[in-house]
Amino acid sequence: MTFIGWVLVVTGVVLVALALRRPYGSAGRVSAPAAEAGSARRRYGLLGVVSLLLGGYLAFANVLALANLNEEDLRHPDDWVTVGAKDAIHVAEGSEITARLEVGSNAYAVFPVDWKADKFRAAWDLIITRLDVRERDPFPGEDPRPNKKIVEERASITIGLMDQNAASIDDRDHVGGSGLQACFSDDIRLRGSDVNNLLKTASSDESGKTIVPVEFKPQPRVALRPYLDKPLHCELAYDGPTDTATLKVTAEGQVLADLKLEELRDFTNSVAWFGITVKGYNRYSKQKEFARNRENAELKRRGLSEEAPYQKPVAECQVRNIRYWQP
Repeated sequence: MTFIGWVLVVTGVVLVALALRRPYGSAGRVSAPAAEAGSARRRYGLLGVVSLLLGGYLAFANVLALANLNEEDLRHPDDWVTVGAKDAIHVAEGSEITARLEVGSNAYAVFPVDWKADKFRAAWDLIITRLDVRERDPFPGEDPRPNKKIVEERASITIGLMDQNAASIDDRDHVGGSGLQACFSDDIRLRGSDVNNLLKTASSDESGKTIVPVEFKPQPRVALRPYLDKPLHCELAYDGPTDTATLKVTAEGQVLADLKLEELRDFTNSVAWFGITVKGYNRYSKQKEFARNRENAELKRRGLSEEAPYQKPVAECQVRNIRYWQP
């Protein structure tokens, strides 16, 4: 709609210019009777003004809508709902969250919001202190492009809007809820899961559109390890009238990700939480866990020292300066 608005603005400018310009024919003679020419200029002027007004409204509708959003007060820990082990998630005064998110632990911290499937905006600073991403070299004939490695296991930090399941939708094999979330793992992803739990993703190698544009070129994943212990400023927004969502992540003055989802479908009417979650996320190797457990059982049977138990991938982080706006 913003693009259409600017097209109408340009059209309006052209029409107004034609209305103000006296039409002349060759040799400086008037090309039409004065009355007819005046009537044409008035029509151009009227259409130009209407086009400018309508175009201006469409061009700036999103900006005006966001400006009218009301900020929620997230500063009080008692207003948050936390689930998980005591060392998994802690909400401090001022809406500062400290989290240790182990894959499969089903831990989350959420804040109730009165979202009407219309629009919202959120911002926060994320400091990642640990992010387990376990990669391997590709097997013969296996093509990892545009990346060099194959990711086998990965932890994830998921922040955003979700339904009563409070589920992370960063694992496309375990989508258990509807929501819109910024996901920080082996890449930065913007994911949306609609009322039918159909997942749409914008990332380095996914366009965020139903039909992938010809000009879209997959890029290597955004490596977050170089930014451990450094603040990432994140801005997440959704606009219902245009069915779009955006995520922008910056660090040290550099844009790490500027993602957009388009043609989003309706979310469930139970979307009512904003928070951080790892619930339902299971991106670890059950085969490796089973093999290590079997190996240790055999060592124990033989009276030998056991190996360290299998460790699921873990992400540790702090989320600060959380702000959330809604109508």
